[in-house]
Amino acid sequence: MGGEQYVYSEGDTAWFSTFLARVEKQSKGYPGISLTNFATSTVCAIAAGSVVEIDGAMFHFAAEASVSGAIATGLNYIICSVTGTTAEPYWSQDAASVYDTAKQGFYTAAERYVAGCTSDGATYDNKWVYENGQRRIIENIQETDGKLVSVKILEIGDWNMKDTTVVNITHGVSFSAIRAVHTMVRNDSDTAAAELQYHPSPVSVAGGYVFWDSTDIVLTRNAAGVYDDVTYNSTSYNRGWVTFWYAV
Repeated sequence: MGGEQYVYSEGDTAWFSTFLARVEKQSKGYPGISLTNFATSTVCAIAAGSVVEIDGAMFHFAAEASVSGAIATGLNYIICSVTGTTAEPYWSQDAASVYDTAKQGFYTAAERYVAGCTSDGATYDNKWVYENGQRRIIENIQETDGKLVSVKILEIGDWNMKDTTVVNITHGVSFSAIRAVHTMVRNDSDTAAAELQYHPSPVSVAGGYVFWDSTDIVLTRNAAGVYDDVTYNSTSYNRGWVTFWYAV
């Protein structure tokens, strides 16, 4: 059976009750939540004007509402718990929400998941809100095992590639979390850039290689490669960037 059109019958004396019942049905699952400081790494709150439906009741945030509790390293969720006629948001690291098709939202019991972020334990990164039953991810991607993959971009800093073979870049994450690393280096005049592993013909060896350990991403320049050259020997100059993706 398909969806049925809402129709008001002529002469229906109970039209107002019918109207209210239909409005309530239309509001089911409504996710009108916004976060403050959405595009930054600073603490966020439920923004004034936000509206959300929770388990059959509508809640309006007339003023900005802070989120109680604490964040932790990894994924953090904002959950709304209903106390009387008030929806109270709090932080949780519990990922055990289930999408409830009858309620049209992610829930654990009667508490609704409305937003979230990733964190290193101090910052509030990659904030998202749930929209129409789907989690909206900002500046990251979803890994197949359900983990989020975030991105860091770090400056290489000074590197006289002609005279210095190796530089170490501290990555600041767990070794096992790193999924991929990309390096880009540029010449002294900032007119050309390529990957560290660049191997143009007829140069006999690749420009260099990259590996990482528990603390550093290690960049190595190969002897006789394209970067073993005076056009890559300036200092007081950011040589390029390291971009890496890591699970959180």
